[in-house]
Amino acid sequence: MTPIHPFTKKVTVRVFIKSRQKKKKLASLRMMAARMNLTPTKIVVSLVALVLVILVLCLESDSELISAQSFGPSLRSQKVFTKPSPHLWKDIPIVPPDTNQKKVLVTGAGGFIGSSVAYKLLERGDKVIVVDEMNDYYDVRIKEANLEILRQKAKEMNEKDGAMKRRLEIYIGDINDHDLMKSVFERENPDYVCHLAARAGVRPSIQDPLLYVRANVQGSTNMLNYSRDYNVKNIVVASSSSVYGESGSTFFSEAEDVNEPVSPYAATKRSVELISYTYHHLYNMNITNLRFFTVYGPRGRPDMAPFIFISRVTRGEEIEQYGDGSTSRDYTYIDDIVDGVIR
Repeated sequence: MTPIHPFTKKVTVRVFIKSRQKKKKLASLRMMAARMNLTPTKIVVSLVALVLVILVLCLESDSELISAQSFGPSLRSQKVFTKPSPHLWKDIPIVPPDTNQKKVLVTGAGGFIGSSVAYKLLERGDKVIVVDEMNDYYDVRIKEANLEILRQKAKEMNEKDGAMKRRLEIYIGDINDHDLMKSVFERENPDYVCHLAARAGVRPSIQDPLLYVRANVQGSTNMLNYSRDYNVKNIVVASSSSVYGESGSTFFSEAEDVNEPVSPYAATKRSVELISYTYHHLYNMNITNLRFFTVYGPRGRPDMAPFIFISRVTRGEEIEQYGDGSTSRDYTYIDDIVDGVIR
């Protein structure tokens, strides 16, 4: 008689016993989640945080672990794009722009891209609701100046139309502040959301990954929740070219596999893209994630290369050079980004 392997023995346990055990485990998990006040949002954020912590530990222990091979097949062994790929989208219908007057909530409108988008929305006659925590990632006075530009633009539009409309509302606070955001949505009832608030920067994200998870992943998930609960028609979410990681493509494509981020910042942005898809799938929400590529222009961030170069040149200082000077980089002008966001 052939002896029964212990693993085979486990499989032969009666179905109703396994079913009863599964129910007990589920009940225990639900009870534990209730005691810890865990919500689906908190669970998602915790899992992403765990992944990022592991990534940072790898960074600190051995820089070679950050190669693509450490996390699976290298992107270089996957499909790469050596020329533009608009043909992939030729069968996708182009949605005509909605030219009606809108009420748009813009998060992060104290920043570079956010203030530029909000300015253009005011200029075309939309009402803009700003939410920004005004964090100190860079000089807060720059963000305060951006908000003042928006106030002046709203005043100018009122004078132009000969009307005293409430074209601009500004709320200073964190998008993770549930009470604040609930009051904003209930009071303003925006039709559209342009979610540009985020913690930026690759290097700082390595030093403090959990800050980036809270700001980018938890914050974005909350914005999607609010948009679902208050029936927002359309949501635009800022993503980043950082999601392409160590791509070997000459021309990046939306069809490319981008599941190997090489920084916590990139990982949070990719996470938001995936969560956005989930909300679209579950609730049929209209959500667009835009991958911005190194944006420059008026009111640009002081930590970006164009600002640093010009600042050093005007002070008669040398520009600090990294590497042998043979590398190059493409930049996107702010007006082109704004045009893509508001269409």
